[in-house]
Amino acid sequence: MNLEDNTEIIDLSNNSEYSITEIIFLIREKLSQCDYKLSINQAIHYVKCEVLSEKWEEDLPEKKDITRRVITGELRYEIIKKQGWRCNLCGERLKFSENSSWKGKKCHIDHIHPFSKRNTYREGSSKINEIQNLQALCVECNLKKSNKEVN
Repeated sequence: MNLEDNTEIIDLSNNSEYSITEIIFLIREKLSQCDYKLSINQAIHYVKCEVLSEKWEEDLPEKKDITRRVITGELRYEIIKKQGWRCNLCGERLKFSENSSWKGKKCHIDHIHPFSKRNTYREGSSKINEIQNLQALCVECNLKKSNKEVN
């Protein structure tokens, strides 16, 4: 697929301050940063949402909280390593991702103070992704925890 000829990218460039080259760079960056396999169309969608939200944010009279749930691979690794590669609730051994070769349960990075309640976070909603508010959990514990504050 030739990204330069993609009509969605051309439209996005025409409706933002980004050139086609910059948008393609953002798409390729999104594809390389993702922990899981992302299709070109999904990457285009994510970049489109990010670029347009920046444009919409400029048009708003008051800045709106647009804190994202993104946790970098580096921060993810730091959190899991700090916990000794164990789930913070049940103690099960964790692995970095589904593709990891060693045994263990797939790891989820969880917000101790739930992301859905970020506006009540004591340090402010913009700091909801700080390492002190993140923990590594196995999938089962994360799903049981839901949006409760459990540490």
